[in-house]
Amino acid sequence: MMRTVCSQYPIRRQVKTRLSGRLFYISEKHNLSYCRVAKVGSTFWTQVFMTLGNISPVAKKDMQKETMFDKPRDEVHQEMKKHSNLTMPFSDSRVHTTTSFLVTRNPYSRLFSSYIDQIFLPNKWLQAAKMVKSAERRECGSDVTFEEFLNYISSGILKGGSCDLHWAPIFSICLPCNTDINFVAKQETFNEDAEYILNYVGVEQPVKDEVKRAVGQNLIENSLGTLVHTYVSKGHSTKKGCITEKDLAKKLWTAFQIQGYIHNGIQFPEQKFQDVSQANIKGILLNAVLDAVHKRKLSSAEREKQRHAWKVHYWQQVSKTTLDLVQDAYYEDFHVFGYNIDPSQM
Repeated sequence: MMRTVCSQYPIRRQVKTRLSGRLFYISEKHNLSYCRVAKVGSTFWTQVFMTLGNISPVAKKDMQKETMFDKPRDEVHQEMKKHSNLTMPFSDSRVHTTTSFLVTRNPYSRLFSSYIDQIFLPNKWLQAAKMVKSAERRECGSDVTFEEFLNYISSGILKGGSCDLHWAPIFSICLPCNTDINFVAKQETFNEDAEYILNYVGVEQPVKDEVKRAVGQNLIENSLGTLVHTYVSKGHSTKKGCITEKDLAKKLWTAFQIQGYIHNGIQFPEQKFQDVSQANIKGILLNAVLDAVHKRKLSSAEREKQRHAWKVHYWQQVSKTTLDLVQDAYYEDFHVFGYNIDPSQM
């Protein structure tokens, strides 16, 4: 379908947001390459390619041996930077001679996930501060709305400005109409597609077993303890004084509900955070989160349903003007990869 659309594709505009850098991963042994797209299982595939390259974590004393699938997300991506032999730029001829693939995702889902992970949570608050028009609110970036985020990035894409990997259109990252992409995997059928690709290139059974274990145990997600530690630390270091400890805890609680960790029916325990300090917030928040998770566990189906409900809720608040901007900016991702542009069908 991608090739059919590409062959009939009218050049609406030059892809000015094309990104540079070593965006492809490669396994020489398996003649396999992958165009890395953030917010579409990129951590998982980074772990896979490092495993295929025989990269394993440094063994810790008195600890059970870890695999790359046991490492937190940030550590995985930091480690990959040390192994340039496993990456290559778009201009490398091996992009065209290996069995190559990319992974796509419905733009509505990917943009919402990017907003929650990067803007709502304290990952890119310095960058987020530029997304608001009000001078008073530019100091922090901790309260950027979904609509402000969508307006800012979509306008930038349409003007040909630079674009962050976490929300750049997949079309502008991988240039599928100009690259010999052999397989298009999808986030919506992630497990089946991953298994198919690894089988196709003849990946060894022990590696496939490790991948299957990681997918089955959902090791792609970091532990809640790691998440609490990471986000609280980033909240403290990114914008000091912009948000109270209680509001930071409440923001993380809401994010964990959006991501399906905490059931929507369990309210944020306000009382526990009345006198919380920077020194003890991590412990208090983690205990509260774990209590909530154990109190009302979500099945995988319930978790997915809750995540979908939050996504629909956020998109329903977006104005038609902003929605039109988004649909224009991500036109190629909708049409080249076969996603319904009607938001009611997301």
